[in-house]
Amino acid sequence: MVSVEVLPGSVLSTGKQSVLFSMRNYPSVINHPNYDVSPDDGRFVMIQFEERDVESDLVMVQNFFEELKAKVGRK
Repeated sequence: MVSVEVLPGSVLSTGKQSVLFSMRNYPSVINHPNYDVSPDDGRFVMIQFEERDVESDLVMVQNFFEELKAKVGRK
């Protein structure tokens, strides 16, 4: 994953590239994003492969936002 400097001007121009992190352990699916950016542009949420030979459990959370509100004490 890289970031690219966008230079000011009336025509789109790019500048310096910076490598943020390796995408090696993240799946790539055509026409389906494998990540999203938080609304404040401060974090990425990504799907990552785990290199394990053991089965893992699926955790399903129903009513996530209600549970979150209860935990942080907001209405």
